[in-house]
Order: sequence, then C-alpha cells, then structure tokens
Amino acid sequence: SREAMKFLPERGLADRDDLVFKFQSGGYINSVLKTWAKSAGINKKVTFHVARHTNATLLLSLEVPIETVSKILGHSDIKTTQIYAKVIDKSKRDAVNKLDGLTG
Repeated sequence: SREAMKFLPERGLADRDDLVFKFQSGGYINSVLKTWAKSAGINKKVTFHVARHTNATLLLSLEVPIETVSKILGHSDIKTTQIYAKVIDKSKRDAVNKLDGLTG
C-alpha cells in the first residue's frame, strides 16, 4: 500500500520489491510492529501473524482472487489460504443471519 511504502526509506529500503522484514526472529518484527501500531494510535496487540492474517482477510474481502492472495502470502498449497476464506464465508453467513432477527 502507499502508506506502507512510506516506511521503506525508514527501513533503509529503496526498492518496492525489497523485503520489509528480513529477520528470522519474530520477536524483533513484533517489537517493530508494536512501535508502529503505537505511533498510529492502535491500542490492540499487533503481531506479524495478526498483521498477515488481517492482510489476507482484507484482500479476500475485497474479492482479490484466492489464487492471488495465496501467492502474495507465499503459500505452496491453496488449502492453507482457504483457511482465511472461511473467515470471510463465516462473516457473510453471520451478516445474512442478522436479517433473520428482523423478519422472525
């Protein structure tokens, strides 16, 4: 995203294709995300896993093809990406079920 691109110079990255996080340890990444979240006024626990899950869920909710989301996430098996799609399916079912309260 354009907002994320603003952080590239801060991370010492010039090319938009560079990896933003080059570390094996999740602890360092999570501390960076915590700092970014705090500076953005986000008061929830943000971890690399949460950010990755949110990204996948948002892409799928915007109707980005699941094959594309799978490639973005680096999944070798689309079944892994389908886990995120189930979250979207459940949200849709829950939304439709709310209508039952109005009619029944």
